[in-house]
Amino acid sequence: IIPPTSGYTAEQLLSLDGLYNYNNIKASGTGVFEIYYNAMLRARDGTPEMSKDWGGSPSWNTRWKSLYGGAYFLKTSYIDRYQSTIYLQKFNVDNRSGRTFWGQYMASIPGALSEGRTLYQSFASIGALDSACHFLIPVYKDMPESPCADPAMGQVSGTAVATLKYQYQNELTAPARISATNATVYMEHEAPVYSTLTLSGVFTHSYGVEGLEYRWDNEAWQVLSNGKNADVTLPVNFSENSSHILTVRGKAAYDHNDSSKKSNAYFLCAVIYVKVLEPPSVTLTFEVANTRTEQTVLAGSPFTLPISHAPDFAGWLGSDGSFLPSSATVTPKGDVTYAAIFLDLTELDGAAISFDPSNVHLRFSAIIRNDAYQKLTAQGDGLINLSATVTANGVEKERITANALTDAIGNQLRVDACTSTILKDDYKTAYVASFVAELHYTNGESATKIAQKADNTRSIHQVAAAALADQTVSYSPVTLTHLQSILQQN
Repeated sequence: IIPPTSGYTAEQLLSLDGLYNYNNIKASGTGVFEIYYNAMLRARDGTPEMSKDWGGSPSWNTRWKSLYGGAYFLKTSYIDRYQSTIYLQKFNVDNRSGRTFWGQYMASIPGALSEGRTLYQSFASIGALDSACHFLIPVYKDMPESPCADPAMGQVSGTAVATLKYQYQNELTAPARISATNATVYMEHEAPVYSTLTLSGVFTHSYGVEGLEYRWDNEAWQVLSNGKNADVTLPVNFSENSSHILTVRGKAAYDHNDSSKKSNAYFLCAVIYVKVLEPPSVTLTFEVANTRTEQTVLAGSPFTLPISHAPDFAGWLGSDGSFLPSSATVTPKGDVTYAAIFLDLTELDGAAISFDPSNVHLRFSAIIRNDAYQKLTAQGDGLINLSATVTANGVEKERITANALTDAIGNQLRVDACTSTILKDDYKTAYVASFVAELHYTNGESATKIAQKADNTRSIHQVAAAALADQTVSYSPVTLTHLQSILQQN
């Protein structure tokens, strides 16, 4: 800053060297030099109340003293006089100050807008946007219903409102369908304890959306999605008769280090006020054969399923898609019907052989209760797996998958298990198959049901001999030749 050619000595100016006035207190006057000069004079006077603590000089001759002195000045000259906000510092309208309409100034027409943006940017730069704020806003009589229009019609950046620079659209589809343009969606929602809340919607921004976040009350923000679309189910893990706030915010897709844009890093998408209600009553229905019993419990409360000691009991198949063992604990959120599943898995006597000379093998069979098997497989793969373990001379040979046929006889469905190829040297070796049903429950537990045993210890030679001795069955010439060739093997 170039000083005037007269009126000031070099000593006067140098005496102000090394002073700081970060709050621009008393920075006023005609011309740039006078503004800076008066500000430095105020820095020289500093904070007299701190002279003793500062070694005898009240001057703001360090950055720390300038910050402290400026804060002290704001406290004693404004905050202690009920001018505790930026607005009230500029417009002193509180009678308790003792100097109403004095101790104030505002020369900039867009000052309220520009200073509001600056304050927002300060909060954004230190990551304090989510901190709790206490707003002190004077309310005047006879104010217009809507804000005054921008006289520059958005053509001057200093007075243009944010919506003329940044456009965004919030559209919530669940828990209710509601939308807002350049505004936040607000709604109320009631949810029983132990229930869930579906949160979905589309949130767009003129710069694009980098991601969405949500939080309950003042908890930490969590990722909702990496784009503009949201679709998630959230558990309502709160006590009954309590109220909570679910907030959704979006992050605009641009460089947030850009000082011209960082004031709009996040835009508020939705605020949902959730009231948690008492849990409703639900009905649990138990079907065992033709008997139905019901029990009423509170939704979300633990309940132990009945115990069955029947040897063929496989588990409880729920109308909610669950498959659970006896004494499993459930926390139902709605009405559920549990049907008792009984598996009558029984091995059949004997065995059969193939009539393909290049692939001779034994086929063992069992029968299973058709209705129970169909109910379990209808829920998807994995609830029940049928298999057989084949042994010979007490040694396990292989474990093979058993396949249920498609056609049932009455309520009995045949299950077949075929061995691998049996070589000629083993035609007289006796094999035996043990069938099991592996049950996989939806709560992660598992169980194994062993089939009722039958006399199915057979060799290829035995089966061929029995087939030729059976006079009630007619075989084709090819089959007869094949059976006879098996018996001719040593």
